[in-house]
Formats: sequence, C-alpha cells, structure tokens
Amino acid sequence: MMPSSDHRPQTPFAAFDYDVKHHPKRPIILSEGDSWFSFPTRKNIIDHIQRMGKFDLYRLERSGDEIVEIMSGKQKRKLRNLLIKYPFDLILFSGGGNDITSEDLFSLLNDRSKVKSWEDAINKERFYRRLQHIKNAYLDLIDLRDDYRETCTIMTHGYDYPIPCDKGACIFGYRVSGPWMKPYMEQNNISSKSEQRYIAKWLIQHFDEMLKDLESKTKNFIYIKTAGTLDPEDWGDELHPTSVGFKKIADKFKPELERLFPNKLR
Repeated sequence: MMPSSDHRPQTPFAAFDYDVKHHPKRPIILSEGDSWFSFPTRKNIIDHIQRMGKFDLYRLERSGDEIVEIMSGKQKRKLRNLLIKYPFDLILFSGGGNDITSEDLFSLLNDRSKVKSWEDAINKERFYRRLQHIKNAYLDLIDLRDDYRETCTIMTHGYDYPIPCDKGACIFGYRVSGPWMKPYMEQNNISSKSEQRYIAKWLIQHFDEMLKDLESKTKNFIYIKTAGTLDPEDWGDELHPTSVGFKKIADKFKPELERLFPNKLR
C-alpha cells in the first residue's frame, strides 16, 4: 500500500529520497549549476522543466557558482556521493558562464585604445587558457559520471548572446549583483555598444564550440544549443533572461527530454 502523500517530508533532500523510493517508475534527475538554473526571483530553466513532467528531481544549483568551483572540494564530493547512492538517469548541468564574466572578464580583455580592432581587444591567449579550464571541469564531470553512474546522461547548454548594459539583478527592488560585463569592458576602454556586443557574442560562440566538440566525442552527453533563442525584450538584466526568456530556453530541452523519457512529459 502506497503511503499517503501527507507523510511526504518537507525538506528537499528527504522529499527527494521519499519520491525515489515511492515512485520507482519516474525518471531520476540531478540538476547542478549556476543562476540559469537557480535564479531566485524569476522562473528559471529548472523551474520550467519541473513543470514538463513527473520527475524525481534533486537540485544542487546555486547562483554565482563557477564550474571550476562546482567540480572541486565539497561540491564535487556531494555530487559523487549522490551518484553513488541514487540511480540517476540524467544530470542537468549549467556551468561556465560565470567563469568568463564579471571580475574574470577584466583579465580576458586588452585595452581597446592600444589595439586596432574589437577582436584584438580580446586577449585570446588568456581566453583559450580559461576555456581549457572550463573544458577540464566538464571532463571531470564526465569522468565522475563514468566512474559511478555510467549509463546516466549528462545534458548541458550554451547560453545566449548577452547585451552589455547597466542593468544588474534586483530582488525586491534592490540591486544584489551585476552588471557583470559592461564595467570591465569600459575599464578596458571598450565603450562602443556595438563592439561590446561583438565581444560578448564572440565569447559565447567559442564556449558553444567547446561544448559541441565535447558532445561529438562523449557518450551520453547532450549539448543543447540555446544561443540565438532570446529577443532583446527577453533579457531581464545583463546576463539573465526574464521568466518568459527562461521558458524559451527550457523549451529547447524538451525534444531531448521526450526522447530520453518517452511518455513521461506532459
């Protein structure tokens, strides 16, 4: 006899553990990553994915996390322990954007007043080195999956082409962070709005190429292309979509989720 839902625990981990034990036919999903999965004041990607079907989902994501941070120390140990304990079918992962923006962006740029073009204002040697660090973190995630839950699929995404501006993230009318790109571009004398956008797009394109390459070489690894999805009005601030924008991004996941879990989505 199935226990009453009234007995379902309220804490996130206990509720997840309960669901796994009492709903054995549901897909078991782990989500980990940054603010595109965890933005607090708008429905983010995972919020929208949760509405697509009945999943046993445990959420580890946290705003501001860098992928190198996620794949080291306590966070990596927690991820490993969860993979050992539960038969996850899917890891939803969002990471890498914070590693090339904010304070980290400053060192990836050259002084525009000393170079000939906007592309020369990107310090490519440093950028490619940073991109390799990000790729290594993804490879660590893949290794962790292969060691403890080999049949589990990893599904990750690119971002979209941000529009550098002065708008940061606000909660209850108070700015809590950001902007993350424009100030560091301006400190490097990149003041043209069009050049700021060219540089932001270049960074995202190369990040996407790295993920696409990983997908082509890795079993059970799915890269969701999301660049080019958002219209200007879909940006809620410099780096994060509105709730409507996040839904557009989440909808890009739906075909692959339907393929992995036939008849499980609404």
